Amino acid sequence: MTVTYLLGAKDGELLVRAARKIVTAIAAEGRIARDSQRLDAAASRHLQKTAGEKLSVPRGVFVTIKRHSDGELRGCIGFIHPTPLWDAMQRAAAAAAFGDFRFAPLSADELGDVAFEVSVMTEPVLIEGGRGEWKKKIKIGRDGLIIFNGGYSGLLLPQVPTEQGWGVQEFLDNICYKAGLATDALYDSGTKLMKFECQVFAESEPCGKVVEVVPAAAAKRRKAAK
Repeated sequence: MTVTYLLGAKDGELLVRAARKIVTAIAAEGRIARDSQRLDAAASRHLQKTAGEKLSVPRGVFVTIKRHSDGELRGCIGFIHPTPLWDAMQRAAAAAAFGDFRFAPLSADELGDVAFEVSVMTEPVLIEGGRGEWKKKIKIGRDGLIIFNGGYSGLLLPQVPTEQGWGVQEFLDNICYKAGLATDALYDSGTKLMKFECQVFAESEPCGKVVEVVPAAAAKRRKAAK
């Protein structure tokens, strides 16, 4: 898969700063609603309208929020299908903070101990073949995965296996778990697997410097340390 990244450091910083700003504004209202319609209305009230051409192109995007004190996930929501990036990122940030049903809504008091991360996706492509061929075509630190089988689906971003120290087989097993599938779904002819890449920008600490994160480099460092 050949990737042409669209974004420079300043673009990435604008995205991450906007993610924090919209979450901060909604949290300050003190009336967070978790249903999607009211949450989207809250996001709409605070959307920042100014963006350059690069930030308006249709892209898939995810926003991840982590506690800085222990690195634990605090929310992650995104849009797989290409959508105008600037608005989609802000809506994803609001949903990650207040609409991820794995977690309680983020409170204003927590904002000083969370860091924001924005992952801008390439268009997913189907991985041809079956399980044996899939393992040869997936690169840890480069590829994210999406799995489909019947009404089940799941997605894991490229940085997840590097953070967890997984190999390719563990990555495949865990994408099944994410979708609510047994791992033998990898042998099912009805299972479809797609891969994508991401350009990732993140706060180094709450409200801190925004840096570009390269999952492949993190994977290389982890491997060298073993």
